[in-house]
Formats: sequence, C-alpha cells, structure tokens
Amino acid sequence: QSARIEAREGSDIAMAGATVESSTGRGALSLSNSSATIQASTITSTNSMGLLLARDINTPTASSATVTGGSTITGLVGGANATGFNVLTVNDSTLRGTGATSYGAQLEGATLSATASTISGGQDGLRIGVDNTGVNANTVTLNNTVVTGGTGSAIVVGAFGDPGAVATINVLNGSQLNGGNGTLFQASNTSTANVNVDASALRGDVIADTGSTVSWLMQNGSSLEGNLQNV
Repeated sequence: QSARIEAREGSDIAMAGATVESSTGRGALSLSNSSATIQASTITSTNSMGLLLARDINTPTASSATVTGGSTITGLVGGANATGFNVLTVNDSTLRGTGATSYGAQLEGATLSATASTISGGQDGLRIGVDNTGVNANTVTLNNTVVTGGTGSAIVVGAFGDPGAVATINVLNGSQLNGGNGTLFQASNTSTANVNVDASALRGDVIADTGSTVSWLMQNGSSLEGNLQNV
C-alpha cells in the first residue's frame, strides 16, 4: 500500500496488485510528462481525482496511462483527469467519481479509449472541454463500455473551460450511456461534437445547446430511444 505518488519528467511507473490511497494533492497518482501501467490495482483519492495525467506546457511531450486487469480508480472530484495531448487507455476497469458533483473521467484536449469498462460520476459520467492553454481537440472511443452520470448527463462536451471544445466520439459494440437527468449526451459552450454510434442501443436525450453543433451517425443496428434537440 502506498500514499500519493507523483511522477515527473519522463518517469515510467508500473504497478500490479497495488493499493494507493491519498487525501492530499491533485491526484492520488499524478503524472507529468510520464507514463504508467496500472494492472489489477486500486487507486483512491478522498480529496481530488484518483488519476491525473498532466504535462509541462513548455515541452512537446505529454503523459499516458494504461489501466487494466480489473483496476478501480476513484476520487472525490473525479476518477481520472487528462489534460491537453495526454492519452488514457482503460481496459476491463472502473473510473468513478464519488462526490455529488463529480465526474467519472474528464478530458481537456485529450484522448480516451475504454474497452469493457465502467465510467461513472456523481454528476456526469464523462466531461469534455478545453484545457487552460487552449488545447480543444478530444478523441473518445467507448467499446462495450458503460458511462453513467448520477444526477447529470452521461457525456457533456463543453462542460468547462473556454468555448470551442471539439470532440470525436465513437460509441461501439453494446456501449451504454446513462444520464440521471435523462440526457445521454449534451453539447454546450459553442462546442462541436462528431458522434458515431455502432452496434449500440441507447436510451435518453441528445441535446445541442444554442451555438453548439452535434453530428450524430448511427449504424450497424444501433438504436436511440429519446429526443434529438437541435441535432
């Protein structure tokens, strides 16, 4: 068992069967220009996010993490947060926010690929926006994955930061998007989202707020039970 872990400047962390518990700092496991492989491990933050992927904005590199093997990452604020250019891969694992206004995962100009996993937050499942340096392009692939917002939406693009978030989102192979407020997808704050739904049955509303744009494509037996607003 370990307290908070912080990795910087090209560090490489490999953990298997580990337990990390933290009540201080940003991220029980914090990466800056570093990488991590997390297998069959439990990471918990009682004050922040469980996993933080960050970068030194003065360098061209970023961070990456692979979470696999039934790992569970939880945080009061959110499960995992990835800032500009960082890459998060989740396989057969769980990202969970425990606070009332928490998220399961938050992307700030980052890439998320999740397979056979669960992403849930007290408020929203997945929040997507622009990082504080203006990086706005996000890519998400959900493969047989469940994303749940407890009292909010499953996915919110433009959830924070400057206007103009851009997201390409693939919802594949039986993935589910569950919003506690009845909204499975929302685009706000003049954001742009391109969503591809493939072989998945979804239930809930899809909403594009004024000034935002959503392109919504369904194929290979996909279905949607809900309303499309401004889409």
